[in-house]
Amino acid sequence: MKNASKEKLIFGTLKFKVIASFMIPMIFIILLGCISYLKASEAIESKYERAAEESVNMAGECMRLGFHSVQSNAMLYANDSLFQKYALSQDDKAKAWQYRDSIGNVIFSKKAADEFIKNIYLVNKNVDSISTSEGIDSDIFAGFRDTDLGKALDNIETEYVWDGEDEYLDKQFKTNPDKDYSMRLIRNIINVDAFIAIDVDAKFVQNILTNLKFDKASFLGLVTPDGKEIMDYSLKQEDPNIDIKALKSEKIFVNQAFYTEAMTGDEEHGSKYVDYKGDTYLFLYSKVGDTGAVLCALIPQSIITSQAVSIRNVIISIVALACIITILIATLLSSSICKAKKREE
Repeated sequence: MKNASKEKLIFGTLKFKVIASFMIPMIFIILLGCISYLKASEAIESKYERAAEESVNMAGECMRLGFHSVQSNAMLYANDSLFQKYALSQDDKAKAWQYRDSIGNVIFSKKAADEFIKNIYLVNKNVDSISTSEGIDSDIFAGFRDTDLGKALDNIETEYVWDGEDEYLDKQFKTNPDKDYSMRLIRNIINVDAFIAIDVDAKFVQNILTNLKFDKASFLGLVTPDGKEIMDYSLKQEDPNIDIKALKSEKIFVNQAFYTEAMTGDEEHGSKYVDYKGDTYLFLYSKVGDTGAVLCALIPQSIITSQAVSIRNVIISIVALACIITILIATLLSSSICKAKKREE
């Protein structure tokens, strides 16, 4: 009974009533803060996701245009009568040299004028092969036809193939698939035993990836049809705590279920949250035309929500400060009223 009376006395005091009356609107202020945070968080995350997806799609479109340009050049060469005549000129040395000189001028001029192109190779069965790089052997044609890539190109339904790396051609062309080129287009020359190969400069893809400027905790790269990953490590290299050599030795996208799902799906681009090594990431992808390549990105969810977290902290600080000030004002006000009443008594 004594405790009950004491409790009743406390809750019945003027000070408690004043503080309680001030706290009622504070509850609504706290509720408003929570709702504001949730709405702001949702808007910020949605905006970030949309901006990231648009960036990846635009970069993918830039790559598509570059690769399409290379593809168009290859088609022109494949149907060019000059290239066809040269492939059939094995019995006329004078004509062969004339054609060879003309073709050399054409492909060297194209290499100089087109920033996408690293090198062009014209490989023939019966006459000397021509390239814009070092001299290449003339017996490449037969050896290439025995490779899996050569057999795929030999298919009557296959006009051309895009490839990220090929051991046989890289050895013959003396090229490094990690440094010299991003992708290689190979196309048959019409009606003759010859094919044209065009290497897309590695810098073309690398510059696009670097210009996206994703956070260093993110992963961004172009995956070629044969599974080569061209990754952007520009920001990661600035962090001494990241083992770049170890990172380059592992595949980021190719062996992941979400990548396989994206590649087998009908959508040209998309995004979804996925689990990668125990953490949640936003996975974005954009297929690059009909090359079979796809531009992929993984962004940690923590990066996306970081701005919302800072807003949350600000809201909590303001609400907490408002509560403290309200309690102080209520306490001072109730004390003043109590003193005034005592003086009146």
